[in-house]
Amino acid sequence: MDDVCSPARIRNVVGKYSNLRLSIAHLGGFQYEELYGLNAYFNLSAVLPDLVDRMGIENTNIVLRSLGVEKLVFATDYPDSRSIRAIEIYDTYCDILGQMDFTQEEAENICKYNALRMSGLQ
Repeated sequence: MDDVCSPARIRNVVGKYSNLRLSIAHLGGFQYEELYGLNAYFNLSAVLPDLVDRMGIENTNIVLRSLGVEKLVFATDYPDSRSIRAIEIYDTYCDILGQMDFTQEEAENICKYNALRMSGLQ
């Protein structure tokens, strides 16, 4: 079966439409390594707790920084999650991000301002 959301297809779209403000859901799945350096935003929805479970806080922090803090967008897919109950989503995401080495400014960008820039509202 053809993966219509594969990194190759994402790169192709971004290459064709250089002014496109694209949000890549779920950090590109677990294929984020194929998306490093891409001029797009990456939302943290659905996979952040799973990534931490697989890699730990420190390595997840490295992955997020490798994608570019200025490109990260807080998202939760609320009320859906692959690994936690809906009532736990916001607290879990905030706890995970709070354990990383983001400055206050970086955290504010991830949680608000990057989304505003992506949407053209700032």
